[in-house]
Amino acid sequence: TTTATATVDPSTAPWLGEWRSNSCGKRRYTRLLTLTADGQFSAQDRVSPCPPKVACVWSGIIDYSGSWRLEGNTMTLTHDPAKSSGPKTIPLLTTLTWSAGDKAPSEASDAGRCLYARP
Repeated sequence: TTTATATVDPSTAPWLGEWRSNSCGKRRYTRLLTLTADGQFSAQDRVSPCPPKVACVWSGIIDYSGSWRLEGNTMTLTHDPAKSSGPKTIPLLTTLTWSAGDKAPSEASDAGRCLYARP
């Protein structure tokens, strides 16, 4: 019996796993991101979470996912519209850049850049 093992491209290995970016610039909410070795991602924007023990019409959390592609130190995220929730007026994450000094991805913003960290 042969067991297949997935190999991870060394250039993508630092990117993989869970990341968190707190409020940054005009984005006043936390963004969570998970990048997997199979080229997929899932993200959650906690725009206005519903407080505990309160009935809310909308949860205030936008979930979306899709695939990612890495070129050099830039990652492009392609969303799958069938796998997203929440209002379509919130700008979703589309591009990340690897910050070698911080050993973490960042996104461009009006504040310059929003750095991600491990949760």
